[in-house]
Amino acid sequence: FYEWSRADANIRTLLERETDGEPYRLWSLARNDQDVSAAMHGIELAAGHHPNDLSRYRELIGMEGSGSAMNLGNPNVRRILNVKYILWPDLERGAAPDGPIVSQTQLADGRVFQTLFSDIGLPQARLVGSAVVKSDTEAVPYIMSAEHDPEIEVVLAANPGGILDGGVPTGSVEWSLRQPDQLELSVMSDRAAFLVISDNWFPAWRATVDDEHVDVLRANHTLRAIRVPEGRSTVRMWYESFSLSWTKKLSVGAILILLGCGGIGLTRTLGMKGGSGVGNPEIRSEGMRSP
Repeated sequence: FYEWSRADANIRTLLERETDGEPYRLWSLARNDQDVSAAMHGIELAAGHHPNDLSRYRELIGMEGSGSAMNLGNPNVRRILNVKYILWPDLERGAAPDGPIVSQTQLADGRVFQTLFSDIGLPQARLVGSAVVKSDTEAVPYIMSAEHDPEIEVVLAANPGGILDGGVPTGSVEWSLRQPDQLELSVMSDRAAFLVISDNWFPAWRATVDDEHVDVLRANHTLRAIRVPEGRSTVRMWYESFSLSWTKKLSVGAILILLGCGGIGLTRTLGMKGGSGVGNPEIRSEGMRSP
């Protein structure tokens, strides 16, 4: 297992590039598009064997069952999903297409095994100045069309209210915290804008901007976006499931009940032992004489 799971030169190259702290995704076409080996090293994948079971994500990448992610061939889809690297299996599919090569692995006989390319993925959290509303049936075809530029426009599932000037915001987005169920970012923008985050949307996501609650919008069919004001702001986002919260409370309650029942049982057991004359022998003074 150690030999099979050990990081090769391509994976080591990716891990070495993680020092800047900027998230990214890898699209691996190895093993007939089912490769997930990079995930063992903490690398996020855009596809692979069951990459994500949310139906909208599968619709975005064009994946049915365990098939290939057909839509990842579209540059707009890769851009919004933060795909910054592509792993091409030369031995399986033949010579790699032209592109900016980052790293390669070779067999003992010198043949190229796999080639790692850099790609055009946008930052995982970025500012966008304009939005368009599309239905679920319209969103993916529009995203893949030449009409859409994901660098300046976000596709929303519903009208968020309010008007933006549509200009391209200038500013910065810095990660302070990034975990599966919570994140924090420091944002600076020269105008009101949308902060687009290339992670899956779900109704249980909550967010604040400078401690004021804001709506988490469904963006780009399956991802997230919130509105941020002009100037500097702190964005916090966390997953707060009502059902999960109640499950935790019920679990804690059940544990307390079990502990309580155990304590009562132990008290009764000790009480029975105390009344049996075994644990506390009685000392009688009758018949005893003083010396």
